[in-house]
Amino acid sequence: MRGSGVGLALVALLTLASCKDSSGIDAYNDFESRLAKTYQNKPDTNGTPYALIVRNRSGRAWLLTVHGQPDNLAACEKIAAPYNADPSFSVLKESRYGCVPVDDDFLLPVW
Repeated sequence: MRGSGVGLALVALLTLASCKDSSGIDAYNDFESRLAKTYQNKPDTNGTPYALIVRNRSGRAWLLTVHGQPDNLAACEKIAAPYNADPSFSVLKESRYGCVPVDDDFLLPVW
């Protein structure tokens, strides 16, 4: 019995150690930063672009960008509405969707 406890402890330690590698998270954050800068530097011919963001227990993610529409915010909110109205559309039921302007003050929300 004692040996199996040590084995389980070793597996737990190895699992925790593997979680410390944040290179994937860093790469994703770098991608988001570069994408935001790209949109911020484009001419504002059709208004400010909007990022559709999802937030759930896994964190938050930039899903898509709405741009080139007569009203980018309205288009983004129209995309988000069904997902917020019916949680069965999302894999994680507590997911919430929102629209954030991709402008000079752009930050992915914590909400």
